[in-house]
Amino acid sequence: MVDKKSAVVPGVRVYVQDKHHVWRLATVTKTNTILCTVIVTGTNEEREVKCDSVLPGSDQDLLCVEGLTQLTPINQASVLSCLHARFSGVQFYTGAGSTVVAVNPFQDVPHMYTEDRIHAYCQQGEDSPHVYRTAGEAYRRVSQGLGKVDQCIIVSGESGSGKTVSAKHLLRYLTSVSNPLSSDDSNSSLSSIEQRILDSNPVLEAFGNAATQRNNNSSRFGKYIQLHFNRCGVMQGAEIHTYLLEKTRVVHQSPGESNFHIFYQIMNSLERGGEGQQQEPLRGVRRDTFRTLPHGVPGHTHHDLEDTLHAMTDMGLSKQLQQHVISLLVAILYVGNIVISPIEEDLCELLSDKVSQEAVEHSARLLGVDQPCLTHVLLYRNIQSGGPSRRSVFIKPIPEREANSRRDCLATLLYSRLFEWLVGFINRQIKPETFDHTLGILDIYGFEAFERNSLEQLCINYANERLQQHYVSIFLRDLQLDYEGEGIQWQPLAYVDNKPCLQALHGPSSVFSVLNEDVQLNRQTDTRLLSERLLSLSKSTVCVKKPRSHLRDPAFTVEHYAGDVTYTVEQLSAKNRDNIPQELVSLLASSTNEFVSGLFTDFTVDEGSGRRKKTVLGKFKAAMDSLMSSLDASDVHYIRCIKPNRESVAGRFDRQFVHFQLLAAGIIETVKISSLGFPVRMTYISFLHRYGLILRNSPAPKKPLGSTPLSFDSPATSKQNKASTDSPSTPRRKSRRRAGVTFVDHTRRCCVAVMEMLFVDGCHIGQFGNTKIFMHQHQVDRLEKTRYDILFNKASLIQRVWRHHVMSNRLVAIRRNMAARLIQKAWRKYLHRHRINAIMIVQKCIRMHCARLKFMKLRKEKAKKDRKVKKATWKPIMDRKRTSPGSRRSRKKGELSGGSTGQSDISSGLSSDDGSLMQSLTSDGSLENYSEDQMDIRGKENYNSMKFTTSTPSGQSQLLEQNIAHINMEEVRKCTGKKLLPNGRPNFRSSPVRKYKLRNRNVNKQEKHSVGAGGCSPLKKRKTNLGSLGTKEALNVGDGIVTRRKLPSGPVRFHTRESVLKHAHRVHQRELPKGLQDCLATPTKPTRYM
Repeated sequence: MVDKKSAVVPGVRVYVQDKHHVWRLATVTKTNTILCTVIVTGTNEEREVKCDSVLPGSDQDLLCVEGLTQLTPINQASVLSCLHARFSGVQFYTGAGSTVVAVNPFQDVPHMYTEDRIHAYCQQGEDSPHVYRTAGEAYRRVSQGLGKVDQCIIVSGESGSGKTVSAKHLLRYLTSVSNPLSSDDSNSSLSSIEQRILDSNPVLEAFGNAATQRNNNSSRFGKYIQLHFNRCGVMQGAEIHTYLLEKTRVVHQSPGESNFHIFYQIMNSLERGGEGQQQEPLRGVRRDTFRTLPHGVPGHTHHDLEDTLHAMTDMGLSKQLQQHVISLLVAILYVGNIVISPIEEDLCELLSDKVSQEAVEHSARLLGVDQPCLTHVLLYRNIQSGGPSRRSVFIKPIPEREANSRRDCLATLLYSRLFEWLVGFINRQIKPETFDHTLGILDIYGFEAFERNSLEQLCINYANERLQQHYVSIFLRDLQLDYEGEGIQWQPLAYVDNKPCLQALHGPSSVFSVLNEDVQLNRQTDTRLLSERLLSLSKSTVCVKKPRSHLRDPAFTVEHYAGDVTYTVEQLSAKNRDNIPQELVSLLASSTNEFVSGLFTDFTVDEGSGRRKKTVLGKFKAAMDSLMSSLDASDVHYIRCIKPNRESVAGRFDRQFVHFQLLAAGIIETVKISSLGFPVRMTYISFLHRYGLILRNSPAPKKPLGSTPLSFDSPATSKQNKASTDSPSTPRRKSRRRAGVTFVDHTRRCCVAVMEMLFVDGCHIGQFGNTKIFMHQHQVDRLEKTRYDILFNKASLIQRVWRHHVMSNRLVAIRRNMAARLIQKAWRKYLHRHRINAIMIVQKCIRMHCARLKFMKLRKEKAKKDRKVKKATWKPIMDRKRTSPGSRRSRKKGELSGGSTGQSDISSGLSSDDGSLMQSLTSDGSLENYSEDQMDIRGKENYNSMKFTTSTPSGQSQLLEQNIAHINMEEVRKCTGKKLLPNGRPNFRSSPVRKYKLRNRNVNKQEKHSVGAGGCSPLKKRKTNLGSLGTKEALNVGDGIVTRRKLPSGPVRFHTRESVLKHAHRVHQRELPKGLQDCLATPTKPTRYM
């Protein structure tokens, strides 16, 4: 309220209370001491109200006010009017300090969530209130490491306020900006992870959301999506945590509510003619066939079955697994149709009608169990007695109430296990192996208050109380306590603290303790007695009250931060106990259906007793404690969702309902604290660690005239300021020690220096406490921008130097490569040249070898051909030789006959043509001294008249042999006049033939082998010298041939030695002396005949 003397004057705009609109804007026309007259804006209605009941108004254009902290003044009327004006102007997001207030429009607004908007908030620095701004701030802190690296965004509000939709848009924004290349096909691995994270939403909505009285798409479970990032801010995966699925909705729904969406999707698919495999279990049935499927709200199943199956396929769920899931859901529907009728007080049976019998039959078939076993488990229970060694089992029938409870337990157990399996499967698909930072999105059920509220509503409201307490502790209580502890001038604000309500719910003596104790006693619950015990808590706390309808319906009322809620005591203890018969688990674990049996492979029933027995409230409280621990370790960002009307109708703004939510959520107090206080708090050490680089990289600003030292300095600090007043730079450690300044004062002085560099005028530099500095958000933005510019310049400098270093190394490497290439080029040229030369030499040798082989082959062929010709020529001669009178065979015949050939026979056997040879022998057996020229001329004169023959009479041969035997070796040596070697062979080294060959080395072969003046070739002259003749036994004369080899008397096979064949057998008359000394030469090898 306002001061009546200073604010309520004629012409001032104020807010007056209204029954329908809560607060309405009016103009003051006249005033007095107590009352004032106003005219309501818009209706021109004149009213008279009390001066102390009005609130100051404003002439601001509320549609253009994007932040509630910009309102002047700030009060509940101005906040409510601003939200209403922006809602009417299709502006559904409004800022409240660091919190974003989102009003649910109950209609699609696709223009607010396009890719261009995402790009604007991510790249272009858009700062208007939006869920994208909150997500961008959280992601910026994760990627840059501001504050606590792990971040969390809490989406809270009433049921139906749009929390689920806001969480989906947050997730879409984060998956888009965390990996800019996610839309590119080249980065398919990351895009598939992000797509799976997005596809988890429709799957979880289908299995976990339902239509309620207050919301057509209410989340019936708590969901905490924890996104995982690496150090560079790239999303690596995610993990989903769920809290308290409302599984009782499968078998029981309140009036006006419906079952989970997935069941209606299956029914709608059947009505439109879905796939045949999905129709087979439900062929010929309608939605009215199942008792657990009320009509609910038509047209709000949120996605078709095809969309859900498509999302399951993208998640990696195969068609076979999808068919198993659909079959299990159909089995759950059939289990709900089983009807049990009583026979006696403790005996019952299945109803024998057609619907119930078909339900049992289809349920057993789809679950893969025997129908008699299923019936037995539903109607009988096992009682065990004795110890582990001797245990007895008794079978006892159960009453109708317990049998119905077992039937419902079977359906809820199957659905809860299926939901847990789906969440686990999704986590296995999207959870990474390693990560560095996390960013959580908490989408938990909103505050609920129905006509009949049970354990589910108690847990949901308890979770909202814990979140509200966390919000109050951060933005209201802890902030104000921090101001007081740091010595900051601050006027405390009144706010609603829900701590007493939490103590009444989970304290030592609380609602939870009473309900858990009733379960631990392990006895049948007395509803009336339990109600009285709960109402007895009202003596110690004001948050528990007795309702008006307590006498006819045992209940108790809890005063929550959002209003009073009455809870029915009936079924509270049974739901909290959550007994699951072991017979049901064993039956399902032994199912022939592998999918059903797999759901219960690792499932165990908690069989603890007494205080060790776990209850639903105990498990839920432990889960919330774990969640609060994660939130305390993270920087939390809030999005407060507001439901504009109870009917969930688009375009309607219920001011009373919205005003109640604003008061309950503490948004008005948050706006006041954000506007008057400093939302950013940092210790001096943290501030210098992050922004201390500004001192060393920014020029010292010039102080304006009239600037004075800051008033917060201690005397020691003031003494140091006098020592150095020229520059606000960091004081030296030596001067600090001399002045006696403490470490805290030194760090404070450094922080002041940083702020004075950026804010030269000295105004709006924040508040400096004992250990912390308090700043506004715009100051932090200025600091971050300056820090970013400095880091950018330093990084550019480092990059420039590094690039220069890299290019220098690259240039050196290029030069080295060029030198190496030059060396390689020369070396390759050298190797190539030598390789070519070697190849040419090898080719030359190979060609020479091949030509030689070819020549040898041709020579052998020619020699072979010549031998054939010689053989054909000599064969008839040799045949005559064998029978001639001078042959050995003839001599042997003569000796055998006793006769011998005489001188007449020898004389007669001599041919006239051989006279030239015989005349060279004297009568005493010595050789006449003929010169070589004379021998050549003599031989040339007798050559034409001599007819060569190889047959010599035996008498002539003997005479020739006797004459040759008398040759004197000394005469031979005198005749030749040349020296002999020790072995008797002539010395050719000093012979004129050798000199002749040396003089004519370059002459061709024809010139070398041409006949000289002596009548013989130069090559043959070396054979004219006679060697040692040896004894006369070494000579053999036969058939006109003087040779050392005695010719055989039998058929002659020509000798292989070329000289023998040439000079001994076909010798010319001119060459006869040369052939003679060749035959008379001393052999070096033993004689060989062929």
